[in-house]
Amino acid sequence: MHLLLRAAATAAILLPLAVAPVSAQNYRGAFGIYGGGVWFSDLNNDGDFIIDGVLFDPDFDDIIIVDDFFLLDRAADLSLDAGWIVGTQLEYWFGNGRFGLRANGSYTERPFDLDRSFLDGIIVDDDDDIIVDFFRFDDKFGDVNVWFIDGDLMFRLLRPERNRTFAPYLTLGAGAVIYNPAGSRPVIIPPANAIIGDASLVDIDDDGDFDLFEVGSGNSETEFALVFGIGTDILPAGFRIGRLPLGFRIELVDHYVFDSPARPIIGDDFDGVHNVRLTAGVHALFGRLFPEPVAVVTPPPAPPPPPPPPAEEAITVCVVDPQSAQLREIQAVYRPSTGDTLVQMNGQRVDISTAYPTTAPVYARNASWFVTGQPLSFTVMGQRYEWVTFGGTRIIDPDDLVLLGRVNGLPVYADADDVAAVRARLNGMAELDDMLERDAELRDVVNDLDVVYVAVDINCVFQPLRRLEEVRKVRG
Repeated sequence: MHLLLRAAATAAILLPLAVAPVSAQNYRGAFGIYGGGVWFSDLNNDGDFIIDGVLFDPDFDDIIIVDDFFLLDRAADLSLDAGWIVGTQLEYWFGNGRFGLRANGSYTERPFDLDRSFLDGIIVDDDDDIIVDFFRFDDKFGDVNVWFIDGDLMFRLLRPERNRTFAPYLTLGAGAVIYNPAGSRPVIIPPANAIIGDASLVDIDDDGDFDLFEVGSGNSETEFALVFGIGTDILPAGFRIGRLPLGFRIELVDHYVFDSPARPIIGDDFDGVHNVRLTAGVHALFGRLFPEPVAVVTPPPAPPPPPPPPAEEAITVCVVDPQSAQLREIQAVYRPSTGDTLVQMNGQRVDISTAYPTTAPVYARNASWFVTGQPLSFTVMGQRYEWVTFGGTRIIDPDDLVLLGRVNGLPVYADADDVAAVRARLNGMAELDDMLERDAELRDVVNDLDVVYVAVDINCVFQPLRRLEEVRKVRG
């Protein structure tokens, strides 16, 4: 019993240290090995029978018996000595993992333990050699091979979960315990009033002359066992064999046999025997109770849909024709979101500034005289004409203006009503000073003009120019 307690204490201390990194309860089956301690209750419990004065003769071959010197007033307690046990298990869990079935097998080899009082007797072998004398009260002798074979139903106390690491359970099953003393002869232990094997008492002569046993050839006893216990798993402890995870188990189980493997020499049958083991083991886990989570790679977000085409407005724009310098209106598209004005050019949409640049010599906005605030001037037949800017720019309907001519390549425009008399003779492609030299009537009309206009931007934006002084001859 002391060895059993030591084994249990060692397992309880060392096992938590061995399973520090834990993972999860996610397996269907397990195969494992275990070791620990086992304790046996008395084999001859409730078998006391007073046989004081009965003398046994040692002259029998092939049996173990006692000397004829003892004063027996009670049966000594007979059990197997507590000690080590090893075993193996195979199990499978069904459904959601709450219930499982297990096959278990274990083995130990233990001596008999005879707990007797003073002068109960002397154990001898068939050659009268003394094994234990009567001055010892706790006799251990012989070797008994014990096998435990059973099938068990297991029940988890806590609902299985993928991340559960502590999994206690109950077990209930049935099987057999096989007690097989070393050798093949029966074992007869009168101080315990017990026989193990194929033997029985036939006659007793209380005169001390003889006693008679009927002896067979076997000593193995197989008894039906009810198995019940409690245990816990720690899963899977973060340890592996290759890719196979490992789990650890602590278990306390009683293999209770209803019939003792020992039979009384005299009297009623003995009570059942408790075979209690406390073990710790390691299990290799296989199968999946829950499907493993699949690492889902989130695809990159789909590119945003292309923005809807910007809203557009069809408009009419007044421009100066770059070739003829005539004013004309063209169709264009205006985008309010960007402020762009687009026109068709060679079958494609382009910004209006690309198709109709607002630069010299068509527009005056970047001409040097305009930028520096100088007058627009030219000389005709010794007379100088000068016009200077006044007021701000203004939008003028293209039908209200007529191309008067060019001054240094810059188109100059006049009010259509002011030049109506000579409109037919105007040549917008020619320089204005050349036309005035050749055409006196045109020169008279221009001399009467107070205001002329130059274009500074698309949409018929014009800058008025006022006559600086009357035309005069240049002295010289």
